[in-house]
Amino acid sequence: MDLQKYLENNYKFEEPILVEELKKELNMNPNTLRQYLKRATDSGMIVRYEKKKGIYYKPNPKAVFKSVLSLNDILKKKYLFDQSGNRMGYRSGLWLANALGLTVQNSPVFEISTNKEKTAVREVKFGESSVFLRKPRVPVNNSNYKLLQVFDLISKFQYYSEYSLEESLEILINYLKDTPLSKKEFNKCLQAYSYKVQTMVLRSGLRNEVSPEQAVL
Repeated sequence: MDLQKYLENNYKFEEPILVEELKKELNMNPNTLRQYLKRATDSGMIVRYEKKKGIYYKPNPKAVFKSVLSLNDILKKKYLFDQSGNRMGYRSGLWLANALGLTVQNSPVFEISTNKEKTAVREVKFGESSVFLRKPRVPVNNSNYKLLQVFDLISKFQYYSEYSLEESLEILINYLKDTPLSKKEFNKCLQAYSYKVQTMVLRSGLRNEVSPEQAVL
């Protein structure tokens, strides 16, 4: 196996190279792979990500400043999308409330629900950055991740939003506008949450606005 050629053909500059991915893709002996990666690092072809083991990247030779790897890109590749580009996770918490304009506050930590996580909640450190990983209430996919984000937000709405749920309803509806929802999927997602969250969703009228004909309990 010519690892150099493989990396050249399959990875862009400053794209996270995950050792766990290489093991699956190449079916290579771990010791042999480790030696290949060391040689590639020593030659300057790839750079080891300093804040977390098992992550490398190809530095951009045309970069004016030192080539660096984005933590957001790492999190997307490790927890949010699988190798086929399908959704397997989503960000939530204060970050989502800020992104939707429901608060001006922002969080220094990352909150992620991902199919890769098997525990209720676990903290992972990337240097000084904290990432809290959670097992999702239902498996995440391309069609339900936004709905799960909104339900997570509603579950702690009073802590994240500077507005009431009623005042924020139009924003949530617009966010879910392009979400392909079926009756079965909507119900499955909602029923995975507490009675309190289900009641808040039903009383808000969100289900009828998002999918008036399909999402009927």
